[in-house]
This record gives sequence, structure tokens and C-alpha cells, in this order.
Amino acid sequence: MTITEAVFSAIFNILSIYIGFRVIKLFLHKKEVNSVYAMIIYSSVWIFNWSVYYIFNQVLLTIASLVLGMLIATFLLYEGSAIKKIVAVVSAVALGMVCENAIWILFGQAEILQMNGAIGSLFSSSLNIILVLALEKCFKFNKKDYVSPKSYINIIMIVAGSIVLGEILVIQSADNQGMAMVGLSVICLIDVSTYYIYDKINEVYIQRLERKSMEQRVAMYENQLELMEESQRKIQLLRHDMKNHLLLIQSYIDKQEYESAQRYLMDVTDYMKVKEAHVQTNNSEVDAILNYKIEQAETMGCEVETKIQIPDVCFIPKLDLNILLGNLLDNAIEALSRVDERYLYIGLKYQKGVFTVRIYNTFDGKLVRQGEHFVTRKQDNTIHGLGLQHVKDVVKKYDGELVTEVEEGLFKVSILIFTEVVHS
Repeated sequence: MTITEAVFSAIFNILSIYIGFRVIKLFLHKKEVNSVYAMIIYSSVWIFNWSVYYIFNQVLLTIASLVLGMLIATFLLYEGSAIKKIVAVVSAVALGMVCENAIWILFGQAEILQMNGAIGSLFSSSLNIILVLALEKCFKFNKKDYVSPKSYINIIMIVAGSIVLGEILVIQSADNQGMAMVGLSVICLIDVSTYYIYDKINEVYIQRLERKSMEQRVAMYENQLELMEESQRKIQLLRHDMKNHLLLIQSYIDKQEYESAQRYLMDVTDYMKVKEAHVQTNNSEVDAILNYKIEQAETMGCEVETKIQIPDVCFIPKLDLNILLGNLLDNAIEALSRVDERYLYIGLKYQKGVFTVRIYNTFDGKLVRQGEHFVTRKQDNTIHGLGLQHVKDVVKKYDGELVTEVEEGLFKVSILIFTEVVHS
């Protein structure tokens, strides 16, 4: 094995192991571990597997070392049962082997592969990553993935470009195998870097979404807590001074100063008034979201109408509920800010596993579309434009249906999803 072949095999092995762990992530959730610790584990798997390949150069030993290394890494870095981890590792290795065998069976006699076998490895890894991307999209309901579909197109174009560039290198360097191997090694590094950057971008989007969701939840609960604390404080003050209030009212009655007694009662009643909770369903999550958003709408002078028929138990995961109602009401409030006549209708109903949501609001009649999707008119569209897409992701997760329509100056969003009571 020449030095250039050894370098290529080492770099190509990084790509193969990276793709393998992408497959494992379809089955398992990663533990919260230190990134340096995780990188040491992944690097150890790579060094161990490549060393076995380089020293012994035997297919079975190389496969065995790969399975063993990935198993150890999976048990250290991922959550799940032992059986599930074993299945995930075997599936990852098997998919790589199937792709490699498929390439050699279909194109093994091609002149380009006869000239340089390394190009076949590059072909098989390209096929492997395309299959992994397809599987990730199929299992998206189990994954948090908010990167634009255009990102997948870009990755596929890079994969195709790698194949074409690899072929050109092999053909142009037919008399210089070392140069061809160096070029193929560089292509593998570019591919690994591209897939890694894609993952990091996805993680950033997830973190931004979760941070925004958490900030909203905190603000909602603070608003709900403020209502309860104000009510409790005034009740305590009234109890403390109740004897004095009653004595004064009694003295007015004894003097037959009934108007003074009535005015004093009205003063006490006014004092006891607290900021009203617009919605009281005994479902703390729904109350917090709706009271916070309705308060925002009424501050704008909006007429708000509600029709809420939901149980006081958790019937949908809190994060999904917050994404669903939070984004829909944010969009509605944004639209209301652009009109003079402001009306908002909120209808929620849960019955026998069916959750229906209806949000109607007045708007200025202007809608911006991009393909089949509505696009935000805010300047910062990096996050704001994702709102309705996140809602659609939640609806899709429950095999539901989302319908948008315009009728008599109202923008209407109607959602139907199927869920069950969640014990939390």
C-alpha cells in the first residue's frame, strides 16, 4: 500500500464512519456529553478501524473492528436499550456494505473503476449519504430538523459534483495514480466538511427555535403568575383590614348614611379588582399561552372573541402546543398591527382524541407567498419566516390537516390534529 493510498483510505474512513453515525442517529438520541469527550470517542473508533485495515488489510477483520468500535461508541454516547443500539450499529454498517457492493456489481466493469478502485469507494459513499438523507426526511417526525429543503438540494449537488470531479481526476491522472489519490482524498475531506457544517447549521436552528420557545413560555408563565400574585395580595390585604371596613360600614348604617356606606362598598370593590385572566380553563399551559397573547392583542385595542372547550389535562406535549398556538397567535398579532379595525377569534376544542384549532384575524389584504408557503413581511426573516413552517411540522407529526383561507377580510387558519391524553 503506497503512502497516497494509505492517506486516501484514512480520509475515506473518516467519511464512512461519519455517515455510519448519521445512520445511528436515526435510531437513537445522543446523550448530553462534553463535545471534546465525544470527539475523542469518535476519533478512537476511526484510528482503531483504520489501523486494523492498514496492518492486516483483511475485509472481515476490518468490518469486525468497525462494528466493535461503533458499538462501544454507541453505548458510551447514545441513549436506548442494548438491543436497539446493536440494531442501529448493524444497520449502519450493513447500509455501507450494501452501497459499496451495489456500486461494484452495477459498475464494476466500468473503465473508470478499473483505472482506479478508489473512485468506486467515493461512488459508494455518495450513494450512502444520499440514502441517509432520504431516510432522515422519511423519519423527520422523530427528528428535529428545521433546515430549509434547499439545503438538501445543495448537499446532493455537492455529492454529484464530487463524483464528476473524481472521474475527471482519475481520467486526467491515468498515468499518475498518486496524484489521483491525493485529489480523491481532498474530495473526501470536502464532503466530510460539508456534511458536518450542515449538521451544525441544523443544530443552530434547533437551538434558536428552542430558545425562542423557552423565552415565550417564561413570559407567559410570568404573566399568569402575576395575575395570581396580585389576586392573592389583595385578598390578604382585605382580610387584614376586614374588621375595620365592617366597623366603618356599620357606623354609616347606624347613622342612616346609606349613600356613604354604598360609596365605601364600591371603593372596596374597585380596590379588589385585579387584572382579569381572559381565559380560565384550568389547563395551565393553555391559560398561560392564551392570556399572554390576548393581553398583547387587547393592548392594541383589538376585539377578542374566544370559544374554548378543552380538558384540564395535558392532551398534547407542551412544546408542540406552544409551537402551535404561539406561532399562530404571533402571526395573527403581527397582521393586526397593520390594520385599524382589529378582531381576533380563537377557537379551541378537544374531544375524543381530536384537537381543533381555529384562529381568525383581520388583516390588510396583503399576503406574500413563496411557492406554496406564506412568507413573513418582517425584515428579519431568518427566524420569523419559520413560524408557519414549524406549525406545519407539528400538524404533520400528528397526521393532521392545516387549511388557510381568506374570507370577508379575515385571514383564517384551521387545524385538525389527532392526539391522545399525555401523562406528564
